[in-house]
Amino acid sequence: MSKSALLRTVQRFTTKVLFRVLMTLSLLVLIDSPAAAMATGGKGEDAGGGGMSGLLLIFAIFGIMYFLLIRPQQKRQKDVKQMQSSLRVGDRVTTSGGIHGTIAAVSDNTVSIKVAEKVKIEVDRSAIAGIISPGAGASK
Repeated sequence: MSKSALLRTVQRFTTKVLFRVLMTLSLLVLIDSPAAAMATGGKGEDAGGGGMSGLLLIFAIFGIMYFLLIRPQQKRQKDVKQMQSSLRVGDRVTTSGGIHGTIAAVSDNTVSIKVAEKVKIEVDRSAIAGIISPGAGASK
């Protein structure tokens, strides 16, 4: 297993665990607030501001989820889009289907990839998963 695949697997696992912990905490806050109000005889003032602290905890949970889940995903999408827009003739690339080749021609939405001698395929730019080595095919 490659280092990047292992890293993605670990990130997925930690994301799932973190999401479950945060959801459990938010459910406990929602369940605990009415119980605290009932224990004090229905007087919200005696509960020590339990409703407001519960609300703040929920906002904190959503803030943590934003910085740990949503923001890194947006950064990855931006990096992939930048990589796909900077494709040049001669770059060695890998498609999302696992095909390796050298870019032979680039147009607005498609890329022509040379996969073997006299064999070229045309794929969408969005199908390019990564650049193996920039400009490596140009010197051959």
